[in-house]
Amino acid sequence: MRRLLAAAVGVLAVIAIVVFLLSRGPTALGPTATPSPTPIPIDQALLNRRVTFLLLGTDQNASREARHETPLTDSMIVLSINAAHNRLTMVSVPRDTVDVPLPDGSVWHQKLNALYSQKGVDTLRDTLDALLGAKIDYVIVVNMDDFAALVDAFGGVDLTVPEAIDDPSIGLHIKAGKHHLDGKTAQLYSRSRHTTDDFSRAARQQQVLLALLAKFDKPTTKIDVLALLDSLHSVKTDVPDDKLPTLAEIARRSKGAKATTAVLQPPTFYQVSIEAVRGYVLLPQLQAIKRYAAPLLTG
Repeated sequence: MRRLLAAAVGVLAVIAIVVFLLSRGPTALGPTATPSPTPIPIDQALLNRRVTFLLLGTDQNASREARHETPLTDSMIVLSINAAHNRLTMVSVPRDTVDVPLPDGSVWHQKLNALYSQKGVDTLRDTLDALLGAKIDYVIVVNMDDFAALVDAFGGVDLTVPEAIDDPSIGLHIKAGKHHLDGKTAQLYSRSRHTTDDFSRAARQQQVLLALLAKFDKPTTKIDVLALLDSLHSVKTDVPDDKLPTLAEIARRSKGAKATTAVLQPPTFYQVSIEAVRGYVLLPQLQAIKRYAAPLLTG
């Protein structure tokens, strides 16, 4: 089994993490398959089609958990992999999105980042399915502390900061140019929005993920698996055990995949509104969003 798991360390870091964690019993979002003593065959149907993940980054950490605060999904990225065509697509959905149709026919008038904790992961998944016009296969949830641990387990990330960020509210001060970021700095870089905006933050989150994926193309990359397993205790996913060999093969075949990234933002996809009760919100242009996102995530 360990050889199989090692094979998952291809371009897709997310898949690799899921493989590592599920093989050791992470918290599940749904039922998982019973481990089999015999080799699990590759799912050819899954292997030869797009596989789409919903990556949820919550604002939860140890101190927030101690205060019993409800987690918000401040990062919502739909990641789609087409191993057959060596393509990877990421689409970020803003947390301040409101007035979104729900699967039951009602409309969610609160901000979208509260839907996960109030209605559950299945409702959020199905809502984004309809909003984007793409079928989401699996969900992965990571909190702030785990994200920093993840980056550290892979030895940090290398990226180019397009413009300086000075955000004293979270203690981030970083100049423009090339940088090697450890886990904590990468976390702050992905969270900061007080000196920019939420759309720039979403783009930085995608940048950090791509920088993490790039680590797998380097033969010198070393993974501290023990530190990873010890730290990523709160990762949740609904990926079944019997899909791990197929996901490992998808990761292997996706090495060097061409990445396309998109952040949904106004004025094309949203109308900005400042309201007395809801505050700053984004009113979605539903048809425009689907026309744009569906070809990216299904083509």
